[in-house]
Amino acid sequence: MIQHDKFYDANDSPGDERKKKLWHRIQSTISEPRTGSSLQFHRPSFIWGIAASFLFLFAGVGTYSSWKFLSEQHQPRPIKLDRAYQSAIREFENVAFTESIAGRASQRTDERSLRSEQLSQLDAAIARMRNETNGKDLSPLVQSRLRSLYSLKLQILQQMIEQGDLEL
Repeated sequence: MIQHDKFYDANDSPGDERKKKLWHRIQSTISEPRTGSSLQFHRPSFIWGIAASFLFLFAGVGTYSSWKFLSEQHQPRPIKLDRAYQSAIREFENVAFTESIAGRASQRTDERSLRSEQLSQLDAAIARMRNETNGKDLSPLVQSRLRSLYSLKLQILQQMIEQGDLEL
């Protein structure tokens, strides 16, 4: 049987100086909670979280742009042509009308307003046709009607340029 009085020798017990050093080291390693700050965070975890969120953001943007590119590549040729016509005419109008506003004023304001009204009516007709077909009708009849509307619009713009209403 073990006797408690004789289990430890006198040399096994640390002295007072050694106890003070031991407790001082223990207290220095234990951090006390800050009382001034209500929000505590672990800095490395915070940095890794920010890095992960940026990675997710870039991955999402990359996925979206890849999906958009691939979906545009697999569209039928007539839809691609229709979009090309629209963007070309829109860019041409933007350049032509901004230049004419900055240029000299025309004496033929009645003709200019008439042509502008014709252009707006053509835009409305194109928009109606695109809404009726939802932009996905690939029939040759619809495509030829759209091409004829685009052609009329370009003819009006060309006449405006030739008569000096628009300057390039």
